[in-house]
Amino acid sequence: MRAVLHVLGVDDASGAWYLWWSGVFADVSILAAPLVLFFRHVCHEAGCFRIGKHRLEGTPYTLCRKHHPDT
Repeated sequence: MRAVLHVLGVDDASGAWYLWWSGVFADVSILAAPLVLFFRHVCHEAGCFRIGKHRLEGTPYTLCRKHHPDT
């Protein structure tokens, strides 16, 4: 249990703010990175979770093969 508290940054080993930045905040950042990468590369059609590999000309969007108008 003590190890879990230390990883979360709530046991005040080196100071409250140090453990906040190296504990809870770092854990949230590490866990959020895969979500950001997933949503960066997923198809921009609503409700479609396929990987978007085809750029839609004239827009910043990427679409999957099913939703791209040229494929």
